[in-house]
Amino acid sequence: MGWGEWGGEILGCGCFYRGGAVWYSYWRRGYSGSPEGIVAVTTQINDIHDLLRLLEERPDLAAELRQRTLTPELLAMPEQMATLTVRVDGLAEQVAGLTLQMAALTVRVDGLAEQMAALTARVDGLAEQMAALTARVDELAEQMAALTARVDELSREL
Repeated sequence: MGWGEWGGEILGCGCFYRGGAVWYSYWRRGYSGSPEGIVAVTTQINDIHDLLRLLEERPDLAAELRQRTLTPELLAMPEQMATLTVRVDGLAEQVAGLTLQMAALTVRVDGLAEQMAALTARVDGLAEQMAALTARVDELAEQMAALTARVDELSREL
């Protein structure tokens, strides 16, 4: 009969060392084959495989073994990992959102750079036109000065 077939409430348990082996015993209520309804079950643990089988069959023993052998920090790790997982998942979502925003901003900056290059070319063109107009105005000013001098000269002659 396996561990799971006994059923009933465990009243107590213990381990002892005898004859070069570790023995595990527990007392359980609810076994119908016993006149008192209580049965003692003892199993020999010869090697690590026996211990592992016992721990697999008795989750309560595995939990108690963890409580007695692991530090409070180690026992708290699953909860801490769950919390960190939630936080990391949230950060991953934020990074994904920021990545999309960065891609959109990159497209906008590239567009602005193209517009800036076009505006620079226009300003350079306007500067050339301004230089040409300035030269033309200077020429006209010289011609005006010459005409004014000629008119003044003609006016004196008359």
